[in-house]
Amino acid sequence: MRKHILSVIIKKPFGNLFRQKHVLVVCQDNNGKIILGGKKAYPEGISRLLGGGVDSSDLSLVAAVRREILEELRINIDENRFRLLLEIEVNATDSENKKYSLVTYIYFIKLGTKEKIKPGDDVSSLVYLNVHQLSELVFAYKNIPENLVGVDGKREFYWKDYGKVYGPIHNWVLEALEEQQAKQ
Repeated sequence: MRKHILSVIIKKPFGNLFRQKHVLVVCQDNNGKIILGGKKAYPEGISRLLGGGVDSSDLSLVAAVRREILEELRINIDENRFRLLLEIEVNATDSENKKYSLVTYIYFIKLGTKEKIKPGDDVSSLVYLNVHQLSELVFAYKNIPENLVGVDGKREFYWKDYGKVYGPIHNWVLEALEEQQAKQ
């Protein structure tokens, strides 16, 4: 398991920066594709690893991962099947010099052929990417237009700021997957 630190300057904070802990899951299907979540509010060409915040009701990080997979893929998976892949500390400073700190834990799971998945309540679609397409997603995050505004609840944010966080996260996932493939 590798640890990374990401420090970014943003204009405005967005949803996950208000949390202290966050989990993402690299779900690999039996064809080797990574399953990501799409949302109608995302800019064109953008999707994200499945996951979400760690709630105070979660007994452990793996319990949060299991809950997120149940919510987003509608499958119930034993906690022992998840493997911690990366830990990323995100430190963001906004234009008003407010600081935000978030730790994102990224887990890996290889799904079997019997697990029937479908989009859950937090994603509108599922996106299946191979490793090359994951690198294209990283490129798409880097190229989000500067002034593209999104709305998170009642707060506006800039998608470019979202890309400054999730582009590097997805890039580190890509590197970990490539390293994993090289070992096989």
